[in-house]
Amino acid sequence: MREKKSHLFVFLCVILLCFVCVAIWSENKNNEAERNSKYVLSEYEGRIALFENGDEIPKEIYDVMISALPQEDAERIIQGIIVENESDLQSLIEDYCS
Repeated sequence: MREKKSHLFVFLCVILLCFVCVAIWSENKNNEAERNSKYVLSEYEGRIALFENGDEIPKEIYDVMISALPQEDAERIIQGIIVENESDLQSLIEDYCS
């Protein structure tokens, strides 16, 4: 009986370790994507703003209030939308700011 508990404990530790490793890997992958991205469309003082290469000060602030967006769009902006290239950036700006 004691041996079964020991095996169960080891098994649960291995499962927990796997979850931790996947979480760390996922976080590193997200950080790598942010570092490699050129732009992030996010929120600044309640408005949509464009950030470049992880800067804390926006490159441009748009006259679109986050509160005026549909809830799902507002959540995406608040989380930050990573943009890889100029054409994707232009498309997003047109979608949200026109």
